Amino acid sequence: MQIKRLFLIEGLVVSLAFGQLHLLTGSPDEKHPQSFASALYRLEEDGTVKMTAELVPEDVGTEWIGVYNESRKAVLFLGYKDGAVLVVDFDKAAIVKKCKPPEVRGMSLIYSWLADAPVVGPSFEWLDSGSVKDNLVTGMVLDPSVPCERSFAVLPPEAVQYMVADGRAGPDDGSSRVGMGFDPEEPGNVTAFVGKHVALGYKIPPEFRSGPRLPYVSPLINDSQVFAIGMSDRQGNYQYLIFRKRDKTWHTFPVVSERRPYVRGFGRYISAAEVKARTTRNPKSAGQDKWRKVPGKMGPATQANAYELGIVLPGRLYLYDVDTERVLPITTNEGDSEVLLVENNVVYYRVNDQLFSAFISEKGVGHPRLLATDEAIRDAHWAFMKH
Repeated sequence: MQIKRLFLIEGLVVSLAFGQLHLLTGSPDEKHPQSFASALYRLEEDGTVKMTAELVPEDVGTEWIGVYNESRKAVLFLGYKDGAVLVVDFDKAAIVKKCKPPEVRGMSLIYSWLADAPVVGPSFEWLDSGSVKDNLVTGMVLDPSVPCERSFAVLPPEAVQYMVADGRAGPDDGSSRVGMGFDPEEPGNVTAFVGKHVALGYKIPPEFRSGPRLPYVSPLINDSQVFAIGMSDRQGNYQYLIFRKRDKTWHTFPVVSERRPYVRGFGRYISAAEVKARTTRNPKSAGQDKWRKVPGKMGPATQANAYELGIVLPGRLYLYDVDTERVLPITTNEGDSEVLLVENNVVYYRVNDQLFSAFISEKGVGHPRLLATDEAIRDAHWAFMKH
């Protein structure tokens, strides 16, 4: 017990040296019959987790949550009862903007994404569609100094070229995705489909597309470091490719996973959660008996989505160093685990209702340090430091 307490204290010292660690909870209800609350929590000096703000009440919920780590902002698109867009600023650890998009009758939201255009800066964008020939791209500027009445604009389809993405959050992620594919006239040219194909400026070399055709294409990560794309088919075959922007080279994602791993981008690091197929010999995710069996205020029953998808989570996480191409394993032996943040050579990750940190060195990921244990951590899928 004394050793465990020492690890807790040491981990807190590491965390507090870099700022106040905050957790963001939320589960988009697009795939669930009920809605869930979202809130901000702060790690206290005594190892407790304190709610500092309820962002979205349970009866409203969120349709979509996106995080743009490089601009230090999160965007929450609220459920239909409210329909507003919330902007959370990491440096303030608070909501800094709330606007309701203009209503367009006869249109339905198809995709939503974050973007960072050269002139307007970070924004929330989405595609509405009424018919095959009736598509509308709209954007909202995230800058809190711009009033709501001047924050929205109809955009050309080419605006999707400035899309940013940080990957998949949580084992039960329900956020929208931009439709992607390849230019039918230019093999290998990556496009986003927003009523028409828009070239994103990336062309996959022939040697990376010599295998079987994988028809389903989706963006994984797009930030200042990498552009990562995933291709798959209904049989479970997949291929992840990474374009490293500093030297403009393509790489195959080296993490081994039987099914498509869940990946997220944290600057020079990409985290991955290994995924396997559910079989009679491998029927359960690691630690599944300890998972939440019924929905909570902040999130659904943990095992619901994994069971529907026919997958199991073995409890193995990885960090891929984009610069050195090293793969660093993190073994949790718990399927309900995920990396929440990588900053200052420290990785913060969640294992069920526990929060850990560990140093990253030349030798790999160091010994985990327990930071906190709290039920709220189970629904925390994002983290940030308030400096």
